Amino acid sequence: MGKTTKARLNLTIDPDIYRDSRRVFTAMDMNMSSFVELSLSKFLETVRPLMPLLEEVERGEREPADVKAAMRIWLAHSVGQELSERHQVVEAGQT
Repeated sequence: MGKTTKARLNLTIDPDIYRDSRRVFTAMDMNMSSFVELSLSKFLETVRPLMPLLEEVERGEREPADVKAAMRIWLAHSVGQELSERHQVVEAGQT
């Protein structure tokens, strides 16, 4: 891992999720910064194929709303597909 940057995040989190997460981090002797860094890394890995679209928006070559929709659909499908496979979800009519 390279140089790190100190970042301040102001998050709104369900108190039960926060409390349970804090208990696990404490038990693992792991801080939340490590977890956030791992989560952001995984997020970027998921959306990396769409980074060229984001660059097109930044250059003014594409509409931001179109790319926003594409990125949200891609992320939902990527996460949803992984969850479906993990939990062996089958659509109605498929066997």
